[in-house]
Amino acid sequence: MSGKILHFAYGSNMDLNRLDKRIGNVSSTQRACLSGFRFEFNKLSYRLNTVYANIMLDLDSTVWGVLMNITQQQLDKLDISEGVENGHYRQEKVIVVTDDDVEHEAITYFAEERWVKDGMKPTETYRNYVITGSNEFDLPQEYIERIKKIANIEKGGDKSEYMTEVKTCPATEADLIVQNDIHGFDPNPHSDPPIMHDVLVDGQPAKAGVGSFGAYSTRIVLVFDPPHPEWGDEFATKYFIFDDKELGVVNWGHDGKSFHIEKIVE
Repeated sequence: MSGKILHFAYGSNMDLNRLDKRIGNVSSTQRACLSGFRFEFNKLSYRLNTVYANIMLDLDSTVWGVLMNITQQQLDKLDISEGVENGHYRQEKVIVVTDDDVEHEAITYFAEERWVKDGMKPTETYRNYVITGSNEFDLPQEYIERIKKIANIEKGGDKSEYMTEVKTCPATEADLIVQNDIHGFDPNPHSDPPIMHDVLVDGQPAKAGVGSFGAYSTRIVLVFDPPHPEWGDEFATKYFIFDDKELGVVNWGHDGKSFHIEKIVE
């Protein structure tokens, strides 16, 4: 492989469509394996009660992934996506082996210890990024089945059927207040992740929490699973105003659309 930087991707960045949106097109991709480590979904997100991909030291295991040639500028973009500056992941150099039995020194990401939490599940959307990339590069089927097993996603059936059964009522500011000061969802290594609530945004399932308060508005952070048709699965930050205790949005980031959030009644 020619080029300046080799990167070993083992999680959602194996999905090249997703990766292209993050850092642009990459070249010289091929399957590779990393011995002495184990794949897990245990990197806790400070934004939501979910987990992302990580690898852990395990001399009896192997991590499969994708070796790719990237530029320094693309690596810098990856660092931002992976939260390196904020202490979520760190870069480390590892030795991976490609299908031609050649060893390569590559950069990969490890979750910082304080963000590792076992016993949790990724979202189905995130899991699918990993599975899509695994299939695209023909990773061993047994390895892919293990990823599916540890993701432990329960199939929920038809979303429209679920929507007709769920009980809701208009959400209020008090419904969404989190228990710790998170300063607009900037990571704080000394506090727990914020509490997020199951809500419906114009009838679509989402998680929501208050990020910060202003004189005339409150910053609400949303994540959608399945993806929202306009904003996808990532957090969509909106500024909300309150009208008769219903949350109505003033959307400064998109087209100014207004909608309502309803909380799901247990």
